[in-house]
Amino acid sequence: MNDIVLSGDIEFIELPDLLQLIGNNGSSGVLRFKSPFSTNPASVYIEKGNPINASHGSFSGLEALLSLFGWSEGTFEFSQTVIPVKRVIKKNRMEIILEGLRMVDDGKIKRSGPTKSPKTASGVSGQPGMTILKGPLVDYLYIADEETYHDGEVIVEEGKHGSWMWVVLEGVVEIIKKTPNGPLSLGMVSEGSFLGDIATFLAKEHVRGASAYARGTVQLGVIDAQRLSNEFSSLSRSFRDLLLSFDRRLRHVSGNALRVRLGQPIFADLQQDLSVFSFDDCEEGKIYTITKGDAVVARSMGKEKVQVVMANITKGDYLGHIPYLYTGLEPDNAIVLVSKDIEMEILDPMEFQPEHDQLSNTFKNIIEHISASISITVKTAEDSFNKRF
Repeated sequence: MNDIVLSGDIEFIELPDLLQLIGNNGSSGVLRFKSPFSTNPASVYIEKGNPINASHGSFSGLEALLSLFGWSEGTFEFSQTVIPVKRVIKKNRMEIILEGLRMVDDGKIKRSGPTKSPKTASGVSGQPGMTILKGPLVDYLYIADEETYHDGEVIVEEGKHGSWMWVVLEGVVEIIKKTPNGPLSLGMVSEGSFLGDIATFLAKEHVRGASAYARGTVQLGVIDAQRLSNEFSSLSRSFRDLLLSFDRRLRHVSGNALRVRLGQPIFADLQQDLSVFSFDDCEEGKIYTITKGDAVVARSMGKEKVQVVMANITKGDYLGHIPYLYTGLEPDNAIVLVSKDIEMEILDPMEFQPEHDQLSNTFKNIIEHISASISITVKTAEDSFNKRF
């Protein structure tokens, strides 16, 4: 039986776009590559949308996967099948894409095949180093109206109230934050990305945390907020709490990443009365919910490998790896420090899987957008810290 569900030429769709496409679908299987510029074929093993292992000649794991970012000619096949290998790649999809593209730009990964214009983290053509977050395929069932903005027009103004949420249909939107040093660009979003988060359509007087400007002509789809709110209300209390926790996580990460870019990072070793939390006692695949106390999530950065705080979390928040909310932080790529009075409960995130699977494509896309945004924001903060310190 032929289990190949996707195939084509690398010239038409390159590795970053392939990883995004397969990741957005949450697919599992093997992505195989062949190139006239390589004597060895390559395989990337993907589980629920994220690469877990790879092989290419004498390379394996992350090293093998990163080496493929230099390929610009050849063919690929994706087969949905049982994964025959264990997970050795600890970074998530968006981090790998960012790292691979930057290594190509820096000349650390050898290019093979015809030279092409640089790509961004989302696969959209752009200037080297520019990060443009591109989302999943747009679900038009939840679009109530469409709006057009022209180059330089303000779509959202920081500090203003509003409960509207948009999805980008065409074009690029720049997100800008006010700082004591003046306006600072937080990045770009393109087709399939959302302007707003879960709190946007739940709060009647939601305050915008940043401004959004059209870069060129932009077509936006206005999301049916009432329909999303009704869908959210139908979920179990526990699953709603989980989603809101990671919605808050994005805001925390964005704020701490901004401090890093302004040269004012918060270091975990300066956090008094906190101790490192170990996930070793937790059964594999389980997560924690905080019932009492506080914690911080910190990422190792710079030559000295100092721990920089990325998120502050408290009662009602969750810790650990959730397959459909992969943030690129704990437990593999960040440490957690907890207060002395910390109390937690252990949960199985797979208990929420049936509810997640029953969500509309639009709601799933919003969750994917939150996950990708956290991951890209963390990686961008790390790159900024490494250049500064």
